[in-house]
Amino acid sequence: METQRTITDLPFEVLDLIFKQLDYPRQEWQLVHAHEILAEEFAYESRDDCRKLSLDYWWTPDTYALIWKTCGSSVRELDYHKGSDELAKHCPHLESIDFCVDSRYWQHVKSLILLLKGNNTIRSTVIDVDDKNIPFTILHGLTEFPQLRKLVFVHYIGDAGSLFNAMACMNWSHLSTEIPVCPKLKSFTLTSCECHIKNLVCQTILKQSNSLEYLDVYCRLSAFDGDGFFAVLRACKKLRKFRDPLGDVTIYRAYVFAMVDILRENGFTPEKPFKLWLFDRPQMRWIKRLVRQNHLWPSYDP
Repeated sequence: METQRTITDLPFEVLDLIFKQLDYPRQEWQLVHAHEILAEEFAYESRDDCRKLSLDYWWTPDTYALIWKTCGSSVRELDYHKGSDELAKHCPHLESIDFCVDSRYWQHVKSLILLLKGNNTIRSTVIDVDDKNIPFTILHGLTEFPQLRKLVFVHYIGDAGSLFNAMACMNWSHLSTEIPVCPKLKSFTLTSCECHIKNLVCQTILKQSNSLEYLDVYCRLSAFDGDGFFAVLRACKKLRKFRDPLGDVTIYRAYVFAMVDILRENGFTPEKPFKLWLFDRPQMRWIKRLVRQNHLWPSYDP
């Protein structure tokens, strides 16, 4: 009588063809879960594909554990949303890890970071905070990553000073809290901003100066002093509309005349006016009065 055979008796080459016929990752992992031989074959054949993994919320804890046990040694870059003890145990060569953290799993991610403490291969970490209630203490374990060269922490809305103090023991070589340069950006709105870093908002806007046509800025601490406001007008030659409180700008005759001169140099005419909106009505009326005393006032539309 012929010996009964199963799928696990097939050559690795045939098993590889079977895996390639599966349409979804979940189907692959269900097959891997069926037998250790299938897991062994999958780990070998997918070692290059598993160098970079992106895992979503719907994976079960058992599937996560299986993934790390099967392919963890091959993983170099990981996009992940939960914490797992198995990850720290089975991924010794991890170089980059990205987290999208919400209120359900932030404690797990914090625990994972602490478990990875001392890892000498991780060089890059991105933490995208998806909930305003997640504290900056989630970063504490990162101070123990000796090879960490890049940390991106986005959507955090708490106090920046406390955040930097928490990471004070890290050897910073470059710190950026600015938005990237967007060469085609035409409209920029920044509202309810509480930036305590002097000139940061102004310098960020100046980097977008080549393309900006509309600018709406409202910061709890004024984004511009008198010189900063002029710097934006000079640099943003395409700017047509500007909303700002100008809270730290002292309005006087010579200042308004200088503003009109800058607008004239930028090519504004009655047919192509520059529009400035201020939040302070008395300040706005005072500027209008001074502009009309200048013989070039028709090129300005307050």
